[in-house]
Amino acid sequence: MRVLTGLGRLKRDFGLPVLVSVSRKSFLRAITGRASALETGAATLAAEIYAAEIGADYIRTHDPGALGDALKIMAALRSEAVRVSD
Repeated sequence: MRVLTGLGRLKRDFGLPVLVSVSRKSFLRAITGRASALETGAATLAAEIYAAEIGADYIRTHDPGALGDALKIMAALRSEAVRVSD
């Protein structure tokens, strides 16, 4: 959690690209109460989207299709929000 929430600071302090790999990690199971790593798909996707939103340069994932779809939806929603506010 600290690494994810401090991602911007890491990038700023070191000036290097950052790769994030949260897929199926135990901290997700601890937060959600899921027993199996295979049950953390939604939690993984949420953490990956968060990482992308705060500037991760690369994201290692077990489900590239779901992550790609989620990022496309986020981009479309942002674009629509800008269009509607103008």
